[in-house]
Amino acid sequence: MDDTCTRRSVGAALLLLLAALLAAPPTAAADGSCQGFGSGTPGGSGGSVYHVTTLADSGPGSLRDAVSQGNRLVVFDVAGDIVLSDYLYVQGAFITIDGTTAPPPGITLRNRGLIIRGSRGAHDVIVRGIRVRDSALDGIQIAYGARNVVVDHVSVAGSGDGNLDISDSTDVTVCWSVFADAVSHGMSIKWSVARVSLHDNLFVGNIAGNPNAFIDSLGTPAADTTLDMRNNMVWHWGNGWGTAVHHGATGNVVANLYYSKNSLPDDQANALIVCRGDCNGDPASLARVYTEGNVSGDALAFDINTEGNEPAPFPAPAFPTRPACPAGHAVLSGAGARPLDAVDAAALATVTMPPACIVDLVVASVSPPPSASPGSTVGVPVGVRNRGPGNVTEPSTLRLYLSVSPALDGTAIEVGTATVPPIPALETAVVTVSAAIPGGAGAAGTYYLLAVADADEDTVEALETNNVGAAQIRIGPDLVVDAIGAPASAAPGATITVSDTTRNRGLGPVKGSVTRFYLSTLVTLDGSAIPLGERAVPPLDAGAVSSGSTTLVVPATAGSAGTYYILAVADGGSAVAEMEEGNNVRAARISIGPDFVVDVLTAPASAVAGTAIDVTDTVRNRGVGPAPATTITYYLSTTTALDGSAVVIGSRAVAALAAGATSTATTSVSIPATAGAAGTYYVLAVADAPGAVPELLETNNTRAWRISIGPDLVVDLLGAPLSAAPGASIDVSDTVRNRGVGPVGASVVHYYLSTTATVDATAVLLGSRPVPALAPAATHSGSATLTIPASAGAAGTYYVLAVADGDGRATEMDETNNLRAASIRVWPDLVVDAVTAPASAVAGASIIVSDTTRNRGGSAVGATRTRFYLSTIPGWVPWATELGARDVPALAAGGSSAGSVTLTLPASAGEFGTYYIVAVADGDRLMSEPDEVNNERAVRILIGPDLVIDTVVVPSTIGAGETVTVTDTVRNRGIGPSGPAVLRFYLSTRKTAEDFLAIPLAVRAISPLAAGATESAATTITIPTGTPPGTRYLVVVVDADRTVPETNEDNNSKYWTITIP
Repeated sequence: MDDTCTRRSVGAALLLLLAALLAAPPTAAADGSCQGFGSGTPGGSGGSVYHVTTLADSGPGSLRDAVSQGNRLVVFDVAGDIVLSDYLYVQGAFITIDGTTAPPPGITLRNRGLIIRGSRGAHDVIVRGIRVRDSALDGIQIAYGARNVVVDHVSVAGSGDGNLDISDSTDVTVCWSVFADAVSHGMSIKWSVARVSLHDNLFVGNIAGNPNAFIDSLGTPAADTTLDMRNNMVWHWGNGWGTAVHHGATGNVVANLYYSKNSLPDDQANALIVCRGDCNGDPASLARVYTEGNVSGDALAFDINTEGNEPAPFPAPAFPTRPACPAGHAVLSGAGARPLDAVDAAALATVTMPPACIVDLVVASVSPPPSASPGSTVGVPVGVRNRGPGNVTEPSTLRLYLSVSPALDGTAIEVGTATVPPIPALETAVVTVSAAIPGGAGAAGTYYLLAVADADEDTVEALETNNVGAAQIRIGPDLVVDAIGAPASAAPGATITVSDTTRNRGLGPVKGSVTRFYLSTLVTLDGSAIPLGERAVPPLDAGAVSSGSTTLVVPATAGSAGTYYILAVADGGSAVAEMEEGNNVRAARISIGPDFVVDVLTAPASAVAGTAIDVTDTVRNRGVGPAPATTITYYLSTTTALDGSAVVIGSRAVAALAAGATSTATTSVSIPATAGAAGTYYVLAVADAPGAVPELLETNNTRAWRISIGPDLVVDLLGAPLSAAPGASIDVSDTVRNRGVGPVGASVVHYYLSTTATVDATAVLLGSRPVPALAPAATHSGSATLTIPASAGAAGTYYVLAVADGDGRATEMDETNNLRAASIRVWPDLVVDAVTAPASAVAGASIIVSDTTRNRGGSAVGATRTRFYLSTIPGWVPWATELGARDVPALAAGGSSAGSVTLTLPASAGEFGTYYIVAVADGDRLMSEPDEVNNERAVRILIGPDLVIDTVVVPSTIGAGETVTVTDTVRNRGIGPSGPAVLRFYLSTRKTAEDFLAIPLAVRAISPLAAGATESAATTITIPTGTPPGTRYLVVVVDADRTVPETNEDNNSKYWTITIP
């Protein structure tokens, strides 16, 4: 800065800064827009649009001409470097220079800077998206009464004086810009300046002036706010200083991020200097500044906010200020002219976030249940909060301990763990930890669950001593029945023995209690349970058990037979206060009463309606009590389940059965003569069908036997020719069989021609033959002469269908199995077996094409024509160009015709490249064929030129700024002449010119070339000044503007490796 200030060390203020960080407001979105004092200007939005069409320093279409008068919106149709011989002055008002409209890589001003002076009529100016590199003095100057100026997403580096100087100007906004490596200072704000807003900018590598703000050397007090500086990042000011405010200036310095990579105490303390009349002992150096939320280096050791000397902020437009660390991340990802050039990329690569942006994880809440049983698992919600200004970007580990004290020490027992997701700044994540309470941790009483955030110390935190949170939990005795043993079944009134094991799974001893037993229809204890007895349980220490057996009597009037439960209830008298009162019951299942089942059922596999059959069955009482006499009933049903449609066909009496006893008998039953249509039925045997005997299970009384009733006609065999012509007669033969169990009367077989293997509305009846009456298993074979209809439909594959009982007069066991099908091909099918043509040709040339056309159908075909087309795909399309045709004589089934034809390629067929000669059999579509999509065959042919780079001669080492001569040879290796083209040279960090950072070096014109011709030439190229040392690639692209259609567009580029020393 102009007046050197003495650097002063600022003492650490750990607690004050930490409190300020924790009290920071919620983060606001960084949307990349400019705000502040100058943001209200319209710039040149209402003026005429001026297109910059040249990178020349001056002249029509140049940037200098664009800013020679006001009321203009300047856009760029070109991209690259504008090398200035003199400073570029904005000569009028209401101008927008919008570098973001330029194609990649954007616009860069070199050697001289941009000057915005009110004395030249410049005000209401917006400069956006440009770069300024290596200006002799100021990179950008705003001075002499300029007002309402916005500098947005601009990158300035390497200026001889200041990257940006603002003097004697008002209402200026500088946002989202990069100021790097200035020789003198990054930015000056001086000389009666007022209302300057700086936000979301990056100052990197500037020894001083980041910025340097003052009114004048006399210290004249500012009449208005000088500076409002928020959410900027200042990185590495070397041995100088970061931001300095002095000599009458006023302003706000809020939530900015400072860090010097030297990491020395003085460097961090000199991030912000506010003179209080003591800089260099000069009382006129007094400035007035409000500071808040700024971070420098290790924020826990340096609190630069103590530099401020004003209790409240100066007036400034509202701004969504973010905490310094998130703001720093946003600046790194969004500031500067985008995409970044090599200078900005190198500058940003040196920047790292300071230690102040680390996080601080604390346990905000631990919410266990009020009590827990020893040995149980409980869910414990734990809230983990990030109190720091930075985001936690990786998961961390939370561990839960059980302890007798609220402090974590060696006696604590780990009971659970959970993974905590990443947590943004000042936010909380809640996770639920499954805590396994030990069965014998110690005496009953009050314990603490300790939650430890970042327990494995995977996250670097501002403080590592505040990670533990605690909550109380009560743990005491708990009686449970571990096991119960009871018989699987019992009769009403019977005496049974029940065993149980009662355990105290709590942490403390328990006094004597009783375990009570109940008979219930449920597995839970309610008012309907019947008490059966109890046993005494002695006092039990923690973890101790008591086992015993108790004799109980099942009530004679317990209720209906069925499934019951013996319930063992620990602490049946509720005399013991337990940690959990809902886990005292354990149940054992017991069955009471008889249960009928049909173990075995046999009957014939088939029967004739109106006849009698013998049915054998075995009924068993598988229950635990005796069963009185009952009845087994037999039904005929169409399903395996007993429903209202089943018909009773007989019954038998079953005598009283003891538990486990059986009854076996054979019974004659009658199949009804009017049972229904022939088919598959079921004989059902149902024990205790009237439901007179209460049973353990009422749903297992039925067993089914499958039985077939009636005849069943099928076509066992069908013979037909493989192909036939329309109108032809064919002989078919078939065999019909009655595979049912009853005789069938005379019937007929119907024959159909169909496009499917089933009879539907499209099937055509061809004829029929009679079939005599057939006994079960009898067959009848016969044949019939049928005529294929001359107008049956399109040629193709058809089916001859033989349908037994074609008129449906017979009632059968299965009406869905009467059909058999045989396939038959009807009519011809023309295909192109082969087609040959030259591999390449010149547009307009005559070529000879040969083909073989074959009739692979089942009948002869008349004379046809094979047509030939030129197509861009290997098949015929409506826009294919017809070239000619060849006559094909009549062909018998299987016959073929081979021949050649001379065709002329169109002189204007289309772009040069790969084409296809497509031969189409029956090209006039005169024949109906079974397959109309197999008439084509294609052969590939190449038409046109193909430009390639044969050789390039270039030095292997070229210095930055050096000019050399490159010699190249271009060849047309295609088969047609090429038109004029261009050859372009690029400097790239990759082996392709398609990288957006590739730099154009030169271009030369290429003359039209005949097929096989070459052209050699020498071209002068210059490596840009300032190109960093290292390996680069010279990429040469022939037909770079794609003006010549080629047979191959992918072989136009080559690269050569060069070294920049």
